[in-house]
Amino acid sequence: MKNSNKEILTISFTILALISPFLMLFTYAKEPMENEVLEEILPCDSVTNSSLQIRFEGSGFYPVELDGYGVVKDVHWPVVPEYPYSSPTIPTYYINHGSPVAYLRNSKPSIQVKAQLASSITGKGELIGKSDHLRFKGKAAITNGFLSAFVVSDNRLPDHIASWEDEEIEWILTVNDSKYNLGKSKNSIYILLDQPIMSLLHTPLKIASMAGKGLTDKKQIVDRVWQRFRDQQVTRARDQYPLMYYGLYKDKAPAELRRMLMAGSGQCVAWAYLLYATLGTQGIQSQIILVAPPGRGRLFIKNWNFIEGTQFINTGKNGVNETGLSGDDIAIIPKGHGRPFSKIWVSGFSKTKSLTLDDKGLYETGPNGIVDTKISSEEAIPLIPYKFGLPNQRLYVLKKKRFSRKVKLGGDDLIVNQLNNTYVLSGPNGIVETPHQKIFREGVDGKPHPFISWHPKIGVGATHINFTYAMPKPLNVPKVSGDDIKESWWINSGENGISDTPGANYQKGAPFSIAVQAGPDEKINSQTGGDDEFVDIKDLMKNAPNGYKYINTFNMYPVPGVKGQNNSSPPTDYPNHVIVQIGDAYYDPSYGTGPFNTQHEWEKASLAGVGQQIRDENNKFIKFNKKIMFYVKPVQDDEVITKFTKTINPN
Repeated sequence: MKNSNKEILTISFTILALISPFLMLFTYAKEPMENEVLEEILPCDSVTNSSLQIRFEGSGFYPVELDGYGVVKDVHWPVVPEYPYSSPTIPTYYINHGSPVAYLRNSKPSIQVKAQLASSITGKGELIGKSDHLRFKGKAAITNGFLSAFVVSDNRLPDHIASWEDEEIEWILTVNDSKYNLGKSKNSIYILLDQPIMSLLHTPLKIASMAGKGLTDKKQIVDRVWQRFRDQQVTRARDQYPLMYYGLYKDKAPAELRRMLMAGSGQCVAWAYLLYATLGTQGIQSQIILVAPPGRGRLFIKNWNFIEGTQFINTGKNGVNETGLSGDDIAIIPKGHGRPFSKIWVSGFSKTKSLTLDDKGLYETGPNGIVDTKISSEEAIPLIPYKFGLPNQRLYVLKKKRFSRKVKLGGDDLIVNQLNNTYVLSGPNGIVETPHQKIFREGVDGKPHPFISWHPKIGVGATHINFTYAMPKPLNVPKVSGDDIKESWWINSGENGISDTPGANYQKGAPFSIAVQAGPDEKINSQTGGDDEFVDIKDLMKNAPNGYKYINTFNMYPVPGVKGQNNSSPPTDYPNHVIVQIGDAYYDPSYGTGPFNTQHEWEKASLAGVGQQIRDENNKFIKFNKKIMFYVKPVQDDEVITKFTKTINPN
């Protein structure tokens, strides 16, 4: 999807607070500023407490979303929630640090300031704002102690990427021959190389601005940004929390970028979007690539052990090898042991009792499609903020693309082009704010248009799907014993492959693991012990396609060692995967691997193999232990085994 800047920023700036909109700008002092001597400056209490308000805007200015909690439109310091644009549960960080703002390089910004003085003075004066990098001045008007001022920077911003974190600006007013200290404002200010290709979010913007400081060469910027992903040092802007790839308890992992930035964990789609958005803050284009296995198959991520043959003995439900060897059989797992370094115990969780309005289940929205429950940080991690819906849902499809300029958008709704159609989306807050218009396509016989699948209604969220808006937190993991390994919400076995921890599947291992392999005679000679099971997959293998030599639940198992972003134990197989193409090279941000020059190069570095579903004579899936089985073909030295497809880029 490719959006014009006008389409992305076509947003109605409805003012909900009792504050007039202000124009704002910033400057960069290219030469050191002289220290002014300001005599007889009245102290900070000359301004009523917390009355200083500033708003950034003007040429080259871009608002910055608060990583899923919406955007501040009226006052950038101090920040207060501006529902529906920003959530009522906006993080404390932004309350204390102000809203981040961004400008194109070489811009000459301005700011408008308002404040209520303690003294009921009236007159005209001059307002000066100074910080480490900026200096502003302009005329001020004071009426009965209420100040309104428009200030302009002395110089233009630098000609390169910059990141000024927590830039404090001190404001000094001169009026009627007296000087007043109005206090300080504080905001993080980011300077952009080029026009951004999508809406700015704080974390991608900060990553790019910090990595690309002082740069103007796009290749160097890509290299610096990728170094953060490659070194797995990608952190959330507001608290430096290390972002994870499938790293949280009950982690179905959000695919949408805003939800990942809220939760701190996401799947491959969200990680690809994060890299795309990070480069996009500086106007650098990239492409989202979907990696798919043959048919409706499976991708098996390195590393897996493949075991030859068709006859085996597995450990049964208790996960412990209880079979003594006979003949030339080979022990994959020693008797009395389980599969080493496997997940043997997973924490439970406490269910919430505080769902409100029409929310339901375990943190699911009800019919209104909006989060009605304030989440306790003690029991859950939010994915969607309070009073918001699922971001960027399709509301309407236009009859013709050229009608996009005629659309009367509401709130933070926006217009995008996707797959040769033009849509109105619900925007970051996920709330329908644009009324139906004649230029939108209609459904048939009272049904919604098939491209939309629901009837949008002002003030609600996506009502055609129920979505989870929070993830429960796990209960405490018990203190481990023996060689067990304690993780954040699970326990891994050590070398012996079984739990040594009482109360955590004690003396059990990973069930149905291969314990005994047939020797050179290709037959199992040993008698099964305990609940161990004999398995012969010869009949199943007769239907395997050429090159598919293994079955995922029987003669192959994952081996620890492939680390995702800040997660030592990510999932081992997926229905597909998503990566990013930058120029002619491929990057895999979920694992921090690449760049790869070819598709085959990515496969050999990333995959153990691909799988195709196994079906019976009635074309139904064959399952084992309630999971669909796959024929698996290992990665080939001379053959590409996946399909790479360019897909829709995020908004």
